[in-house]
Parts: sequence; structure tokens; C-alpha cells
Amino acid sequence: MTGSKRYTLPITTDMKAALACLSLLLLSACVSGPTPYQARPADGEHGYSDQALERDRVRVVFRGNFLTPRETVENYLLYRAAELTLERGYRYFVPSVQDVQRDVQQNTVVTGVGTGFGGYGWYGGPVGGSLIIVDSFPARGAESYRASAVVKLLETAPTDQTIDVFDAQEVIDNLGPTVVRPAQAQADRP
Repeated sequence: MTGSKRYTLPITTDMKAALACLSLLLLSACVSGPTPYQARPADGEHGYSDQALERDRVRVVFRGNFLTPRETVENYLLYRAAELTLERGYRYFVPSVQDVQRDVQQNTVVTGVGTGFGGYGWYGGPVGGSLIIVDSFPARGAESYRASAVVKLLETAPTDQTIDVFDAQEVIDNLGPTVVRPAQAQADRP
């Protein structure tokens, strides 16, 4: 094949942006919505978990998927702490060690691919082959949040006004209407 020419199409910034959006759209098709308020399944990563550290102290964690806003992750952590407080017979709680981590999943978008062959064999057929990535760029990453806190459970409110204390029932009453449970999340999907 003598005289064959290789034609290339320049990849513009607009094309890269469109491909980045397409890749995020395809990624979001795998996840159907924000993480609902639920216990983290044994085989999953999203939802709440808690661990008793002492009789009146627990560690609470809530991890959302990349469609769950940071504020929702933080609210679900507080809501779980309030539930645990009331379940264990206490009225107030104080989050003593609190942390919110932001995880970014970086994606690479391939904007051009081609194939190549190593040569011709004894009978004139192609020998070997490869996939050639002509151009790629990192796409904007998908962010997810994980909130954790060590929570001290109290029967009575401390008299020290400098301590950030929460009334568990008020947290349940105020955040309860915003909490989306798995059954609600399924019903809200198209």
C-alpha cells in the first residue's frame, strides 16, 4: 500500500469538554441518585455505620456517592448521631472529633484512538496489532464526601455554654423532613 496518507482531525478544546461531559454522563448512568439515608450494606461503600467506643461514646460515619452533596452527608451524620442518642436512652450529644473528607475520582477521557499493525507475515497477512491512543486528557473528577465524628452521649445538657451540644429530638424533628430513605429514593426515580 504505497501512497496512503494518514489524515488526522485536530481535537479542539470544545471537543474535549464535550467528551468530558459525555464520560461523566456515562458514569452517572451507573449511579441512579444521591445516597439515601441507610445503613452501609456489607458489600457497599455508601451509607452510615457506627461503632460503640464506650458506653456513652460512639463513632459515626456517613459516606455519600458522588451525587450526594456535602451538606447532605453532614446532615445524615448528625441525624444518625441523634438516632443513636435516643436509642441508647440519652437526650443530648456532643460531636467531639469531627471530620469531612472529600474524595475525587479522576477520569481520563480518550479523544482519539487508532489501530496499528506490526508488519506482514510469511503469507502476506498482518502480524501483531495494537491500540494507539492518539490524544487523552484528564476530565474533571467526580467528588464524594465522607463525614465522621466521635459522639459523646449525654443525659443532661452541660452548663458550659462553650460546648456545642445538640438536642437529639430537635435534630430528628428538624432534619427528619429532609432525610430520604431507600424506599423514597426508589419512588422518586423516573
